[in-house]
Amino acid sequence: HPTASGLPGHGFVRTRRWTLEAVERLPDGQVRVALADAGGPMPGFATDWRVRLEVTVGAALDIALTATNAGST
Repeated sequence: HPTASGLPGHGFVRTRRWTLEAVERLPDGQVRVALADAGGPMPGFATDWRVRLEVTVGAALDIALTATNAGST
C-alpha cells in the first residue's frame, strides 16, 4: 500500500474468504454464480461494506463486481 505499510498493496477484499451466495441456470442455458463478502470496518477503511461478484458463463463470459457502502456514512 502506498501510504500505509500495514495494508495489502492491492486492497484487502482480494485476500478475504468469499461466500457462495447463489448458483443458477438461466433459461437460455447460461450459468450464473454469485459470490459475496460483507465485512465490517477494516484498518484504513472505516465503514461497513458489501462486495458481490457475479459471473455468468455461456457463449460469452460476463463478470460484474458491485461494491456497496453499507454504513451510515
